[in-house]
Amino acid sequence: MKIIAGIFCLLVIVGVVSWFNGYIRQEDIVSFLGVSATPTPGATPTPDPVMAQIAHMSTEEKIGQLLMVGVDGESSTPDLQNFLGKNHIRAVLLFKKNIRTSEQLRAFTADLGRLVDTPSDFIIAIDEEGGQVVRIPWEHETVGQPAIIEPTQAYKVAKKRGEELRMLGINMNLSPVIEYAGMPDAFIVKNKRAFAVSDDILHAQLARAMIEGYIDAGILSVPKHFPLGLGQSTTDPHKDLPIISLGRDDMEKETAGIVPFLSEAGSVMVAHLVYPAIASDPASLSSVIIGDILRRDNHFDGVVISDDINMNSLGSYSLENILRKGLAAGVDMFIIAGPQQKEIDAIATLKKLVEEGVLTQERLDQSVARILFLKQRLAKHS
Repeated sequence: MKIIAGIFCLLVIVGVVSWFNGYIRQEDIVSFLGVSATPTPGATPTPDPVMAQIAHMSTEEKIGQLLMVGVDGESSTPDLQNFLGKNHIRAVLLFKKNIRTSEQLRAFTADLGRLVDTPSDFIIAIDEEGGQVVRIPWEHETVGQPAIIEPTQAYKVAKKRGEELRMLGINMNLSPVIEYAGMPDAFIVKNKRAFAVSDDILHAQLARAMIEGYIDAGILSVPKHFPLGLGQSTTDPHKDLPIISLGRDDMEKETAGIVPFLSEAGSVMVAHLVYPAIASDPASLSSVIIGDILRRDNHFDGVVISDDINMNSLGSYSLENILRKGLAAGVDMFIIAGPQQKEIDAIATLKKLVEEGVLTQERLDQSVARILFLKQRLAKHS
């Protein structure tokens, strides 16, 4: 008791003296208690599993993480398994051409999942927005976004749809569409893919609720398309490059309601459209829009996914320029929905960029880390 009382007195003395000096220093207290403020010598911190995984990956394995590819057929044939396995590709995007029956689809996705030790390491994605964009003909939850008018409904629709997708072996949905419906003849609005509400706050609440619904169903949600310009253009990016007349201030106001919760999704798709007053390159290749506005100014450190680079909106860019500019801008994963030869060319181009020092190991590891951290979310539901 005398020892405890002595220590207490010393602490009181230090406190009083420090009060006169204007602050209490940690080193004063630890000095009196006879302990060290530094970790015990030889103590080993718990390693981060993602960084440990990256440390054991080859360059080829890392490159494979950067691509989401389209595939032919309705089953995992030996040729497809060889292509995906040899190139370490760990993300596939399914379309209607890949889907016939629920039994066939479950078998297909199960075979794809067996290409890796842990199924959550393999992303099987789909565009299942509801309404006009439905890849699975027998899906029960097909409500389109224009018909979704309040957050509870949005959450329930996404959760039910997500649960259906998960039962089929699909673990990522490229949804919801986050463009505003302010321009009636805009491409994304005319095709009935956007929320029809006029209130910006409600619009953001609906998008957030759908993201939360998908997440609670155990699948990944990819909001699209940053920076929301497809709601401002009549041009179909599959056919041509949309040109958006907004300046930077107006564009940032447009995205202000959506950006704060993109991190909840952990990923976002960036569109192929150009803002001439902001950058000369399309948003998906722009270091100003992705690197400065999305990442630096809005602190988004999730996975940035490009829209399909096969679209005619990028027709004036070579494959190498798309990959080079996209990586420099901050893209982590490129969608290439076939043909297989273009996917092979993309892998070869990425290897070339690494060999030339354009794509450094540090930059490569940065994207791979983001992708692996995103996949950790799936592991929690597996």
